[in-house]
Amino acid sequence: MSHHHTRRAIWLLFILLSALLLSGCRAPLPADAQSGRVLLWHSFNETETPVLNQILQQYQEIHPQTRIISVMVPAAEMQQRYQETADLGLGPDLFIGSSDWVRDLADAGLIRGLERGDWGGNDYLAAAALALRYQEQLYGLPLSLQPVALFYNPRLVAAPAATLDEWLQQAEAGQRIALSPRFRQMYWGIGAFGDVLFNTAAQFELRDSGFTAWLDWLKTAQESPGVIMLRDETTLQNLFIEEQVAYYVARPDVIPALTAAMDAGKLAVAPLPSLPGRRATPLLRVDAVMLNTASSQRQQRLALSVAQFLTNPEQSLILLRDAGRVPANRQVRVDARVYPLLAGFVTQSQSAVVIPNWVDLPAFTALGDAVYNNVLSGVLAPAVAVCQFGLDVALAQSIPLTEFTLPERCLDNNPSP
Repeated sequence: MSHHHTRRAIWLLFILLSALLLSGCRAPLPADAQSGRVLLWHSFNETETPVLNQILQQYQEIHPQTRIISVMVPAAEMQQRYQETADLGLGPDLFIGSSDWVRDLADAGLIRGLERGDWGGNDYLAAAALALRYQEQLYGLPLSLQPVALFYNPRLVAAPAATLDEWLQQAEAGQRIALSPRFRQMYWGIGAFGDVLFNTAAQFELRDSGFTAWLDWLKTAQESPGVIMLRDETTLQNLFIEEQVAYYVARPDVIPALTAAMDAGKLAVAPLPSLPGRRATPLLRVDAVMLNTASSQRQQRLALSVAQFLTNPEQSLILLRDAGRVPANRQVRVDARVYPLLAGFVTQSQSAVVIPNWVDLPAFTALGDAVYNNVLSGVLAPAVAVCQFGLDVALAQSIPLTEFTLPERCLDNNPSP
């Protein structure tokens, strides 16, 4: 038996034993929503896990007839392990996972759909709720946010650039920029030049998007010796840590690595630069608490109660303060004087957007990556690449050509600017 299959067998055995343990402990207990035992999976790191356990302990102190078993599952393995065990009618009653998984898990019937009344009085960022919406239902409660924003070194930059022109001027003057030319990481510039790729009705649209103009800007930017574009995120991060670059675009989950490696006063966060009167539009990935459809109705009621508690303003503030999590709950007020780095991401989240869950995200992302590759390597002009992208997306996502509009130049034989 291979190492992979051995690990998988051990894991499934562990889940089966956990299920038997839970089922053996469930009776007799009162029937109210705050009584019983539930299994929670998460992928919090060594610093975050004690914070999560503290919150769960507080819940149990409030509801002494409740027991929560918390299990850490590596982030890279969470989705697959959950699918395997939930397919068997096992697995956790609730888990903390990514909004990227909603479509696949919902289509498989493995996560429970929620209604607005299941929010428990919580008020979440609209984009965060939208990231979890699929086929008119919400699949999970938003816990924390993961948009990209602009890290900069105050020792190298007196004031962060507010506009793209100013940013490029600073790069040419020696305040170098580190960028990863990937579709999801670089989506933010599309809204700086025009509409994003999906309208308010979640329909794919290219006619008035800023995609072509953004690619034009990037093509100009890469010619500057002050702009470094690499796909290797580790190298980009190290360049920033070593003060070889003044700017670095990344998500908040890199903050622990940066603060551990950099001296105080060398790290700050600002909104991404844009054009005057416009705001950058990064894609928003959401960490959410999701519920297992295989759990009994009673377990689902208790799991929902725990999820509401985890995502309420008080616990969101604890996760902000002690675990560095950007809150998805709008009732949390983040003081920039106390949490300067995270406050920058909170500000950036206000203009973040999502790709609707009807889209096949891996296929869509692959097509977007191809656009950046072709344009920045000189294979295709930006306008040509965007036109081809629109046609490829329509084919891959089964969108009739009559249901979205291409830029007018795409109708020409030569759509170059």
